Amino acid sequence: MKLVRLSDIRPFSGQDKCETYELIGKGAAVERREYSVAKTVVPPHTKAVEHYHDHTEELYVVTGGSGTIVVDGRSIDVSVGDTVLIEIGERHFAMSNSDSGFEFLAISFPAYDSGDFIIDE
Repeated sequence: MKLVRLSDIRPFSGQDKCETYELIGKGAAVERREYSVAKTVVPPHTKAVEHYHDHTEELYVVTGGSGTIVVDGRSIDVSVGDTVLIEIGERHFAMSNSDSGFEFLAISFPAYDSGDFIIDE
């Protein structure tokens, strides 16, 4: 058994101000290459960067608040307990339209790799 404490993890954030805590995965406290688990916090009235992955499939499991996930131009309103499967190559982003923001677990197969976070300029 291994315990990962959120309080021990330093989040990273990009230009979108979302915070991501890499719980399990490449270079995380618990090293895994087959999959990764990260907690993402989307602040109130914030849109994450639209991107896609050439090699990674993701599950977003909403754990707090509510928001919108946009996949290939289709908007899906989500709330606690909802899960969205994002397949390889699908362009996607998350956004919060509320004053409370929202949180989700991003489970990636294989493990998240920053080189597979592709943004079209």
